[in-house]
Amino acid sequence: MKNGLKIVTINLLLLILFAGGLEVASRIMDWSAKSGGRTVLELNLQPYMMFSFHRQKDPVWVDTLSDTTIPSTLSFNNYGFAEEGDFSLWPEDGGIVDDGPNVRTILITGGSVVHGVGATANENTIAGQLQRILNQSQDRYTYRVVNLGMGSWIAYQQFVGLSLFGVRFNPDWVVVMDGHNDGAVPCSHGSGPGNPLGWPKMLYLAGGGDGIENQSAVVRFLLENSALARMVSGIDPDAHNREMGRVYFDRDDPDQRFDIKLSGNTVGGLDDQVRFYIASQRNVANLFHQANILFSSQPLMYGNALGNAYRDAFSVTADESAVQSARARLKDALDTYMADNRSVNCDTRVASQTLGYFMGRSAIALEGAAAEWDAESDRRSVSYLNAEYAMPLEPHLRKPHFIDNAHMTDLGQRVTAELFAEHILEKDTDRPFDAAQRYRDMHRQAVRSSAEEGYIFDVSATYGRNCGVPDGNVSEAVIDACQGKMSCTFTVDVTVLGDPAGGCGKAFDAEWSCAEDDRRQVSLPPEAGLPPHNVTLTCF
Repeated sequence: MKNGLKIVTINLLLLILFAGGLEVASRIMDWSAKSGGRTVLELNLQPYMMFSFHRQKDPVWVDTLSDTTIPSTLSFNNYGFAEEGDFSLWPEDGGIVDDGPNVRTILITGGSVVHGVGATANENTIAGQLQRILNQSQDRYTYRVVNLGMGSWIAYQQFVGLSLFGVRFNPDWVVVMDGHNDGAVPCSHGSGPGNPLGWPKMLYLAGGGDGIENQSAVVRFLLENSALARMVSGIDPDAHNREMGRVYFDRDDPDQRFDIKLSGNTVGGLDDQVRFYIASQRNVANLFHQANILFSSQPLMYGNALGNAYRDAFSVTADESAVQSARARLKDALDTYMADNRSVNCDTRVASQTLGYFMGRSAIALEGAAAEWDAESDRRSVSYLNAEYAMPLEPHLRKPHFIDNAHMTDLGQRVTAELFAEHILEKDTDRPFDAAQRYRDMHRQAVRSSAEEGYIFDVSATYGRNCGVPDGNVSEAVIDACQGKMSCTFTVDVTVLGDPAGGCGKAFDAEWSCAEDDRRQVSLPPEAGLPPHNVTLTCF
């Protein structure tokens, strides 16, 4: 009796140990799958477009600049566009949408910035605000803006989306704002030139699944030595992914979202991507050969990693000689970077530099291409705007416009929409558009909004008041140098400011505010500008 009980007890213990071993092995394999052992394509595959990026209704955005969250009521249609109505590859009417002679239709496309990331509602996206601004600014036309932006798309996917869903709108305008995805996807995200986001992962999954290559060391040991582990997992350790060699796992990349990369992908491929990008934009211009086209490089929160020459090269406030000088510096910086880094492997460790390179090279190329395409026909306008100057350049004034380096708040999307609206209205209604004055007006408003932080704003400066010249005759020069700063040294120089009253020794007077109830002033006696004298404006 005792021997029988002992045998039963031993067998029970063995059974428990066996079951426990199964559980441990299963948990290890389950943990491996949940922690990245299984390769998952986190995209919604779509015919022709490769994929769409479906977000949940009422998303919550993360503002990484202020460490806050932004609730949103943004909603999307059946293909993931931030539009109320669903789209179809085979619309029931089968024809062109005709909204009438006084309705002007605008299609706008781009990546996640145009898609609406950061906006609190559909009406606060660039598309929504562009439609509102255009309709409030004039009464000649009724404008309709259709948002065909999609998160993670590169320029060629934008062209495909326009081909599938945009042609039937018979647009009067097509607005394209992009650059970031075409600069990031090929190199730092590992897809290679001309390929969409996630292309290496698509190849890997199509090549036979995970096999044993993408498993942890513990799981690989179990699969190689345990028939039970192979039976439970369904993984054959002898199976080999057909695409290994064409793609590879980069375990050293700090961002493991892009751990599968295209083999042989180096920084030099960015020049191929620039050519592919321009060809994609040419496709858009050809597809809508009767529509006005506005191309734009998207703004970023932080400056170009290759230097300040990028923004200076597209300045709307500097004179032409300064812009051309900045263009020369930018081209030198781009040439030097490529010469030094052409053979460097692509991964997220070179992300900021490669993005800076693409933004600079593609902006110069697109501006030139747009001018050529515009010259091909006098029946429409094809133009380029760099949206960096849609908002202030100073970091403390620029910050309220962004939630991260690429995506914008409602405010950022509004000022971008205002920039586009001014350009469109100039063409449609002959309303003058002074880009430099628009920037100054926008900048003054931004400074006023930050006045409580103690920055210089509402500047007025006069050179020669004692000689009877009009007040404020040199305000713009001082504004450009000092407004928005906490302290500024300005050089009063007659050779720069000009001589508004010859033969009269001129004084210099400046006034500014540091807060609504804090007005300050400074003066220099005659002759303030000969020789040059420095004057300090400060809010300290």
